[in-house]
Amino acid sequence: MREQNLPGAEQLAAGLAASALLSGIGAETLSVVSVERRRMVARVGAALLHVRWFVRAPVWLYRARLGVVFGSPLLMIEHTGRTSGLRRYVVLEIVDRPSRAATS
Repeated sequence: MREQNLPGAEQLAAGLAASALLSGIGAETLSVVSVERRRMVARVGAALLHVRWFVRAPVWLYRARLGVVFGSPLLMIEHTGRTSGLRRYVVLEIVDRPSRAATS
């Protein structure tokens, strides 16, 4: 399994190392524990993505007018099925992408 680079991971690691030194725990021990904890969180997160009610929860919250719980980077789209004619809902995350000038 490939480990992901999370925002602020360096700051978190530095804080954990500092607290380890203050508490007398070896930095190596703390490093192993934090890596195992991140792997466990990643496994639980991956498993939750296969649970339909969990993945569809944002749609239910948006339809109940509780979209403010997630903040602004999410958008709910309602559309009509082409052949069924049923209303369909999807919640999408809005993500910035770097400009072409920055990638060149």
